[in-house]
Amino acid sequence: MPFLSNAKHIRASLRPSATKAALAAAHAARSAVEPIRLSARYAPDPVHPRATIELRRIADAQLVPLEFADHRRIETAQSVVLPRACLATADRAEIAALLDRQLIPYQCLTEARRIASIEFVNGPRPCDRR
Repeated sequence: MPFLSNAKHIRASLRPSATKAALAAAHAARSAVEPIRLSARYAPDPVHPRATIELRRIADAQLVPLEFADHRRIETAQSVVLPRACLATADRAEIAALLDRQLIPYQCLTEARRIASIEFVNGPRPCDRR
């Protein structure tokens, strides 16, 4: 069975609620401990700067050792820790659709609450406007 067909078959056999619950639990576990890397790249490994791989030559089917730069090490730059909660006061339908597509759990509040929070406004700050 081709890979894509097999993946679709396996996905169809999973219960959506169980899948969503498992992904929500994994997301909660990751966000509680592990920061999200904003960028990552492969970099040369100082311990193993070169790797030799035997490849088969098409002309005569002989194995030929070829040396390549070894870039298996992953370098990460900035990281951020996910907040315990985010509050959206605008564009709620669009944000809900995005979270649903990513299977990220969320809760819609039906009544006003008073909470301590740090505000983040996406866009220029009032002092930046000229």
